[in-house]
Amino acid sequence: MSSAASEPGLPGSARGRVTVGDSVLQLGRPAGTVISSGDAAGADDLPELVDALAEDDGKAPDAAEHGVGTDTEAVVERASDVTAQVERANTLFTEVADGNLSAYDVKDEVDVLLGLLGRLDREGRFREVLAVARALSGLLGLVRRWLELVRSLRTALGAAEKVGDLDAVGWAEHELGSLHLVAGHAAVAERRLGQAREIRQRLGDRDGLAVTDHNLQALCRMLRRLLRDGRLTQDDEADQGPRYRRVITLVVAALLLVGGGVAGAVIRGSGGHATHNPHGPGNPGAPTPAGGGPAPGNGGNPTADQTAPNVNISKPGSGSYPATNVPPFTGTAGLAPGDLPTVTVAITPSGPVASRPSEASLAAFTTSSTTTPTTATPPTTGPTTTTSTTTTTAPPPPPCGSPSPLQATVQSDGTWDAGSPQGLIAGCQYVAVASQSDQTGHTGESDSVTLTIVRK
Repeated sequence: MSSAASEPGLPGSARGRVTVGDSVLQLGRPAGTVISSGDAAGADDLPELVDALAEDDGKAPDAAEHGVGTDTEAVVERASDVTAQVERANTLFTEVADGNLSAYDVKDEVDVLLGLLGRLDREGRFREVLAVARALSGLLGLVRRWLELVRSLRTALGAAEKVGDLDAVGWAEHELGSLHLVAGHAAVAERRLGQAREIRQRLGDRDGLAVTDHNLQALCRMLRRLLRDGRLTQDDEADQGPRYRRVITLVVAALLLVGGGVAGAVIRGSGGHATHNPHGPGNPGAPTPAGGGPAPGNGGNPTADQTAPNVNISKPGSGSYPATNVPPFTGTAGLAPGDLPTVTVAITPSGPVASRPSEASLAAFTTSSTTTPTTATPPTTGPTTTTSTTTTTAPPPPPCGSPSPLQATVQSDGTWDAGSPQGLIAGCQYVAVASQSDQTGHTGESDSVTLTIVRK
């Protein structure tokens, strides 16, 4: 069931392994589950995972969707210290991975942890929900409780979206996409993993990006293998042909971001029906794939949203502000189906303010005088003269730094409030842009706002 595992070129190491169907789930990496090829030893376990994934309809669940029955009083008692419960879940994972405990041994404690997760979600303690769900995910996989794993991941995804935690959204999307990959759900796996990749790339999460790219490549190999074995046909007369042709096109578009080698292999294996998309997935300017299918990035649905979310900054406007009194960033965002409920405000320094130095700055100038003796040409016997040169040097421009981006959750009326930025330096100018993405990979950006930071 489990043992320590590592994958060349990937960050971290996996403490546990579970074989399901012809795939191996490597569990325990902070960045997420890694999928590799197995020997079909876990084929009997595959139907249970497939049944569990029937609950993942792509929407965030309500708090009441956990469906985990447990002793409520026991949950209340054991939930007094959430941090301790997270640590306990990590300990149980290690003990099961090392073979010291069995699934039966940890059943009752897992039930308590699941009850805790449901209680925290119902109480709106979403940050704690994310901590417990992350700690539980590997353990639930090791003990093969697929239904509870899918439900907990969907709960984590809903919590992450509510608090605007893009890192956690990317992790949950990756985990759900990886499970769909193992179950053979190519279209859903591509959508979930593609969304995880887009988020992790935006955040500069190199470890997360490496793990997600690895699983996208595994998806690509799976499709090629199905084509080779004749289980994935592109004959228009076959029942599954048109649908899978669209899936292949989507995967190729996603993997063009990873590298041309694997994507090219799929194109060759598919008989050349898939078309390279140099614009990237989800770009309205992308070409339509050969065979008349929809353009990459619309999830295989010709009526899918083809426009980026409409996001705007209402306040503050461009102008001058003291560093300690910049108004909160507020605005409006898209509410169309598929628009993600998170707005990110990137604040980029454009350099020091080009203006006349203030009196305080002038007072700080350094003035130096150098006296150079000049000797008269002999045989003159007159007195020696000197010349004096005075140079005034302005102080260097202030280091403007790189303020952290702001994040906000889009409210039901389409408004958002990201709060005031921190770390802005007097004497510097900054450009702020708000952005919002959707599930098909489109990203909308607001008009820029220029902030000139002045002293009080």
